[in-house]
Amino acid sequence: MMEGMMNNNEILEGKFPLAYIKSLPAQQLADVAQRMRSAMVESLLESGGHFSSNLGTIELTLALHYVFNSPRDKFLFDVGHQCYAHKIITGRGEAFASIRQFGGLSGFTRPQESEHDILSSGHASVSLSVAAGMVAGQALEMRKQERVLAIIGDAGLSGGIAFEALNHIGAMGLPVIVILNDNQMSIAPGCGALHEHLAILEDRNFFTTLGFEYWGDYDGHDCALMVDLFTKAKAVQRPLLIHLKTQKGKGYPAAEIDPIAYHGITGKGQAKASAPSYTQIFSEALVGLAQKHEDVVAITAAMPSGTGVDKLEKLMPQRCYDVGIAEQHAVAFASGLALAGKRVVVALYATFLQRAVDQVIHDVVMQRLPMIITLDRAGVVAGDGESHQGVYDIALLQSLPNLIFLAPASGEELKLMLSWASEQSTLVVIRYAKAEIPDAQLKIPLEPLVLGVGVFWHRVEDAAILLVSLGSLAIEVERAIEYLGERNIAVDHCHARFIKPLNVEYWQSLLAKYSLVVTLEEAVVDGGWGVQLASLMSMAQERPRFLHLGVESSLLPHGSRDDLLRFCQLDGTSIAQRVASYYQYLDDKSSADVV
Repeated sequence: MMEGMMNNNEILEGKFPLAYIKSLPAQQLADVAQRMRSAMVESLLESGGHFSSNLGTIELTLALHYVFNSPRDKFLFDVGHQCYAHKIITGRGEAFASIRQFGGLSGFTRPQESEHDILSSGHASVSLSVAAGMVAGQALEMRKQERVLAIIGDAGLSGGIAFEALNHIGAMGLPVIVILNDNQMSIAPGCGALHEHLAILEDRNFFTTLGFEYWGDYDGHDCALMVDLFTKAKAVQRPLLIHLKTQKGKGYPAAEIDPIAYHGITGKGQAKASAPSYTQIFSEALVGLAQKHEDVVAITAAMPSGTGVDKLEKLMPQRCYDVGIAEQHAVAFASGLALAGKRVVVALYATFLQRAVDQVIHDVVMQRLPMIITLDRAGVVAGDGESHQGVYDIALLQSLPNLIFLAPASGEELKLMLSWASEQSTLVVIRYAKAEIPDAQLKIPLEPLVLGVGVFWHRVEDAAILLVSLGSLAIEVERAIEYLGERNIAVDHCHARFIKPLNVEYWQSLLAKYSLVVTLEEAVVDGGWGVQLASLMSMAQERPRFLHLGVESSLLPHGSRDDLLRFCQLDGTSIAQRVASYYQYLDDKSSADVV
């Protein structure tokens, strides 16, 4: 060990900057990595964050920064949540305890945070395409001076866009350096033929046939070895792929044994779940549905535990398909299963549905196929920031034909909707939040579903205001009603249930009774459900005023669910204040008009 070697705290305090680390002999990087790992573990156990993936990339990241010169040389981390060591090395260690917290460091690379972060990378498999474009856009003489590196996991490499980029890079001969971080996993264990192929690569392989020079496989925890490899790589002026084997959870025994459980951890000071989540309810309901119907099958895109499909996968593995990070393929594959007579449930995160909208339109809606697509994490999503917010799905889907779109507001309602959806002869999409379900929502009386019709959660005589909520916001509306009641503002509350279709006769008759209708959705307001509901009243003789509450800044920061609801002014208190203020404005305006 060299004299004056840094301790764990000093690593995070930034007392040993990148320039100092680059001045060390390469043989001493292993000791730096060990101390950085200890500091990272200690901090993350307190604050929470992506855990096992970051413990596996410390040596790799140190070696990259040791050899290359960021930000002149460009590092594209894919996915960006493996960037924690990169953040510490590039001067953000002092703020590391704030990672993924409101106002703190992002859990992903973020250009607004540092010049060393080239790309906001929350969705997998994009780094190769972006790297190709960056190199193609360089002047020829700059390609030796400013190297572009895509650091991509083996799971990310399985995504369709990554294959498209490999094909293009090889054809153009672009000198992109691809660092393949092969830990044999996404969040779940790796799957697919590529995963098997990576284990048996020879000198001539898939990558070399596409025009890449292939180096590998090598130990991704051997700093000195990687320094030597990366130094040689700087001189290569053709497509190059360096294959490194790493271990998720490296150095923390529990995470090494179970990297799935330690993919993301909750900090000691953060509240633990005290109620079931929508994901847990869906997981149980899916098992029940499969037990009832032998033709039920489920599909996930590398997220069996995140979506809740894992429970069915353990009980009936032959009826579950994990297609890897491949949402487009997941939906098109599902259409084939539907054509084969299966009742298909495709379980996705709402943010990742964005990648498969064309397949929803072309391969499901146009084919008029029955299918269920569940959208977990629909609405504001804690921790992960702007790339993972599930706020676009309503605007993207509600205009499509041959589609029923639902939003449950309780666990029992989610079960009801899933069972009901399995009997329909069309596409049914069910969206629900990444949220716990409070007891108040569990006690709401459950009424049968009537197509396009909502249910009242709160009703009083002579209310002039109607609050119409979608899904999990219903509980915030109930909290708002208490606040409004204290100010003697009488309101009714209807939970809409159906985003699509809207029963025109029902809604026109209902809304005409009120002077103000407030729509509330955990999604973007522009192009959203509230605007669609208001359009139904455009030709009605009795038209109420509308106030549309939802997500107005769709690029949301990272923070807890409560933080984000407050930021969007969709928590109970903010809803009540906005309704009271707008109602007072209308009352004042009416009085002024009379005068």
